[in-house]
Amino acid sequence: MLQAIGWPLLLLAFVWWIVSYGATAHPQATGVPGGITCFYAKTEVCRALDFRVQLAGLPVYNPTFFWISAGMALVGCVLTACTWRPRFMKE
Repeated sequence: MLQAIGWPLLLLAFVWWIVSYGATAHPQATGVPGGITCFYAKTEVCRALDFRVQLAGLPVYNPTFFWISAGMALVGCVLTACTWRPRFMKE
């Protein structure tokens, strides 16, 4: 169940990041292509880019969304692996 929610939310986080920083981040200005670190952390560079995102009228990306969705997907994978058994072991 957590995988079914976590993976789509992780994809949504990626799309949100692309929409927020794809049009506003310039590798020459930030030293980081497309603000890649902004996907998982909020640095000073990201805060500066957030200002550009707001000026463009786009929703500002929050990396907390990535960590929550990644955590849900990971916990779902672990729970699935713990409950999965090969066919020959099923009774």
